[in-house]
Amino acid sequence: MNQIDNKSIILETNQYKIYVDNEKNTLFIDIFKADYNKELFFNGLEYIKNFWILANQNNKSFYQVFIFREVKLYPFELYETLFNTLKQLENIFKTNLYGTCIVNDSNLIDIFKPLFSMYKTVRPFQFVKTLDEGLDFIYKQSLPNNGA
Repeated sequence: MNQIDNKSIILETNQYKIYVDNEKNTLFIDIFKADYNKELFFNGLEYIKNFWILANQNNKSFYQVFIFREVKLYPFELYETLFNTLKQLENIFKTNLYGTCIVNDSNLIDIFKPLFSMYKTVRPFQFVKTLDEGLDFIYKQSLPNNGA
């Protein structure tokens, strides 16, 4: 894991970067190229899943930010796998996730909104247009029993 300016890079590819801001306990998934590559998608999702499992094992809580710099329509397989993974992580999210936002400044992000009706989030979640708006939202969230 590379560390730069209190940020630990977990995985970086030509399509996305997954990193943690260690100061603010925030997991960032920055998707800067929207082309669907099945192998890269499944690999990245596995890293995210393992991150949350480790966070839970170490009793650490985090905020989560998805940044979509490009948006395209993806195969249904992607959404199905993503939602199945989210369901598997629900118990961990209840205790270790403060809140999540998806950042995108285009109207294409509206494509995702009906799909997310298929998955009921267990922690606060919001679509936002800017990173500042997203950070403002998530940093106001706390976990139910510890007031963090």
